[in-house]
Amino acid sequence: MSGLDVPGSKLCDEISNFRNEMTRSFASVVSSEVVKSVQIINDDVKKVQKTLTNVMESKEREANIVVFRLSEGTDDRNRVCKIISHLTGGVCGETNIIKLVRLGKKNDTVVRPILVKFDDVKTDGEKLNGGFFIQSARRRRKMENSTFSCKERVKLMNGRQGPGYELCSLIKCGSHGFHSGDDDNSNSNENFNLGLLNVRSIARNVDGIYGLICDGLDVLVLTETWHGLPGNNSVSAAMPPGYCYVDFVRQHDPGHGGLVIYFRKEFGCRKINLPSFVTFEVVAIKLVINKNQFILLGVYRPGSAQITVLFFDELVSVLEHITMLNANILLMGDFNVHIERKDDPNTIRLFEIFEVFQLVNHVNESTHLRGGTLDLVVSSVDFPIISTTVLPHGVFSDHSFITVETIIAKPCRIPTKRFVRSWKNIDEDRFVEAVLNSPLSGSCLSNDVDDELKIFNEELKSIIDRLVPKRLYCHTHF
Repeated sequence: MSGLDVPGSKLCDEISNFRNEMTRSFASVVSSEVVKSVQIINDDVKKVQKTLTNVMESKEREANIVVFRLSEGTDDRNRVCKIISHLTGGVCGETNIIKLVRLGKKNDTVVRPILVKFDDVKTDGEKLNGGFFIQSARRRRKMENSTFSCKERVKLMNGRQGPGYELCSLIKCGSHGFHSGDDDNSNSNENFNLGLLNVRSIARNVDGIYGLICDGLDVLVLTETWHGLPGNNSVSAAMPPGYCYVDFVRQHDPGHGGLVIYFRKEFGCRKINLPSFVTFEVVAIKLVINKNQFILLGVYRPGSAQITVLFFDELVSVLEHITMLNANILLMGDFNVHIERKDDPNTIRLFEIFEVFQLVNHVNESTHLRGGTLDLVVSSVDFPIISTTVLPHGVFSDHSFITVETIIAKPCRIPTKRFVRSWKNIDEDRFVEAVLNSPLSGSCLSNDVDDELKIFNEELKSIIDRLVPKRLYCHTHF
């Protein structure tokens, strides 16, 4: 036994090798675990940094306000300072403003909004009494040109209600008025109607969608179309004659999501290019109808996705982008936010964003089979909506069909009547036979050219009336 521990013996070498391997194995295990832990810590640090960055950016934006429809001039700063000083009773003024700039490119036909950045969040919050909002309180008043007046009283609103202050001497609003169509020179005939539906597969509802549009809709916004490819046959098959459409296909999962907006061909339309968003799908168009124009956005936020801060940030981003175009806004879509839960933080945040951008929601009842107000119609405060109707759910999908009636004047359809012939249906053989059996194939009856020409015209007209009779064609145009 004493010889077992002798250096150089085989057993001693084996023990030494085993010892070394155990040491190396333990070190590698510890090293691997340390690397993993460091990687996890690094990932956590990055997430925290990203969160802090988002919070800081959000905090920075809290110190900003946007002034809309203030006519452009060389004294923008002076006028804005007067407005702020007036609203705060002299507490906040020029010394608190560190940046004031017009948003967007200069355009003679567009009044650009003004971004005002304060030196402190408290200036924008506490000194403005907890989030006052300047909102237009235009009344639908008929002027000589039958447009809604834009030189109306501007009120300072504390939240949703509050006292108003005359600011007519300080603010001159730009014109976003809609033609009501009541003046003598108007070519309008009826109200402008829109529809909204989460269809959950347009392929299964082609006939139903076709019928909805034919029932008198001028615009129809569909969400969750699941149409997979741009220009899908189902989208075209659901479109009646006289209409066009724009669509959006979810790139990473084309079999789900998706948006389609149908509209009449006679409306002027331009698709607005927007950046890609992570938390929701959106398609935007600018419609021009009988001298009126507005921007329509179709929106879909997947209900399977959790509502995050990023959703609200992206919503603010798209609204900032659209606001620069200086036109009234209409959002229609499935937001999948339960706004019936008034105390829910997500509802509160969503309505805060709407209020900042002077937007109003028009749907306040359940729009889903399982309850909940998920589908919204949100417009600029000046958008002339008469009524919003939520029809029973379960007809096309588990969502309700929503109709919106506005008083935007459409071009008047002018009826026209005329007589036409179906030349494509003429039987050539019968025509040739009729000509050969008529006096036209014989010799001239006289030397008078006028008489012969009269005979030729009368005989040819008689043949044509028999083979291709006239029919009355009635149609309308704008």
